[in-house]
Amino acid sequence: MPAKHDIVAYQGDNFILHVHYQDENGNSISVPSPTYSANMQVRRSTDASKILLNLTSNPYSSILGCTAGITGGGTARTSCTGGIVMNRSEGDTGDLNGGIYIFAGATAMGYVPTGRHLYDLEITATGGSIRLLQGRFECVGEITR
Repeated sequence: MPAKHDIVAYQGDNFILHVHYQDENGNSISVPSPTYSANMQVRRSTDASKILLNLTSNPYSSILGCTAGITGGGTARTSCTGGIVMNRSEGDTGDLNGGIYIFAGATAMGYVPTGRHLYDLEITATGGSIRLLQGRFECVGEITR
């Protein structure tokens, strides 16, 4: 069962979320990149076909993935910075078993429409996918541009 965690993010600002994956005893569970991959998607609703923000890890190289602004017939913006790094510390300064560092740059977040959306975070390994987190993803609009 995924943990519930609501997020408030700001349009046009950097977005950072760090998750520490642990077992029921509080022990870190290593999620090495060659074995595990991760994906976080933000959508307007659970049945929406359009993705507002898509952040991924690439288990086979250091290339990360980010697309944003895929809404209502709009086009995907792929020239944005963001992605997910596995086994990484909270400040993205070193390794941490079980650490999942998620980020989207200001440009990517500028394409996410304001409002209350939904998201989930899944990790995938050879045996299948596990949904770690889910909840609301509220994007607060920019005033100063």
